[in-house]
Amino acid sequence: MADLELVLGQRPSPLLADASKIWRQQIVPAQYECLGCDPCFAALASNALSGLAPLNGTTVSPQTSTPAPRSDSWPPILGDYYVVGRGSDRPVALSTLGSPDLALGISTARAERLCIVGKTETENVGVEKLVLNLLATPEVRVLLLAGTDTAGHRPGETLLALARSGVDGNMRVIGSRAPRPVLKNLSPSDVDRFRKQVRVVDMVGCDDQDSLLRRVEGLAREVVSEPAICKCGAGGCAPATRLGEVLDVPDTIPEPILDGAGYFVILLDRGRGAIWVEHYDYENRLLHTLRGTTAKGLCQALLQAGWVSRMDHAAYMGRELARAESALRSGEPFFQDGA
Repeated sequence: MADLELVLGQRPSPLLADASKIWRQQIVPAQYECLGCDPCFAALASNALSGLAPLNGTTVSPQTSTPAPRSDSWPPILGDYYVVGRGSDRPVALSTLGSPDLALGISTARAERLCIVGKTETENVGVEKLVLNLLATPEVRVLLLAGTDTAGHRPGETLLALARSGVDGNMRVIGSRAPRPVLKNLSPSDVDRFRKQVRVVDMVGCDDQDSLLRRVEGLAREVVSEPAICKCGAGGCAPATRLGEVLDVPDTIPEPILDGAGYFVILLDRGRGAIWVEHYDYENRLLHTLRGTTAKGLCQALLQAGWVSRMDHAAYMGRELARAESALRSGEPFFQDGA
């Protein structure tokens, strides 16, 4: 909370001391092997990226990350990837692991033998999504790994170990040194099919685009004459395992229930480069004022102080504070939305 200053009138210190006592009482000890690396921080933010790439060889923005399967399009599982093209002459997929900019660069290059390229940043959900999409793409026979392997998660090492040794009875990837290489959303048959269909090639650490494209071309020539594992043709196979149930959410929602802890007014202080959050009760009395520079810091302060008591109100504040931070950085106007 170094970016957060608590301000109320002329006497902030006693209030800060009282709030600190409350926060300390609410702190729960926790230990994380990765200690909050970039993929985990990114997973806390909404991935507001655009729609599915067409299958005609053009490139669009990466997909929104979600565990929901697609029943109407290919690839079936949404993720952060770029579709380059599909067909029997494109038998190579490329994961740039923890290097998303490398994936973007390759997606815009002339890669005639490449099917799909994207990042893979975690040793469990990220690996699962990749496996499921390749199972649905029988023409892909090679997975090339490149870029920087995420230090806290080791997805590249996990994929190499998965191809080499498979999983144990608890679906833990044998030989991976990652903290949690357990594939809870795959079945043993999924893993067996993946290991039979896809050869995993190690170029982890390489970020030279030309070298990778040459390797893609060479690998494609090696496997293009090999018989396909699946006989269903280019239509693809449905993965044996699906990741969760899809619930369609209507655009209209019921009238909100007021948060008994009060309501908030969000203001931008462009002169100081700060966001102000005023906390009121329902008699419109000012209770507290927060000043900070990031939505993350302000949200943490509101929750730790206990000034938000409903999950829907917390979600609303997170959304509005993210909008406020974006407007503060871009210079665009900000108008707080109604609850």
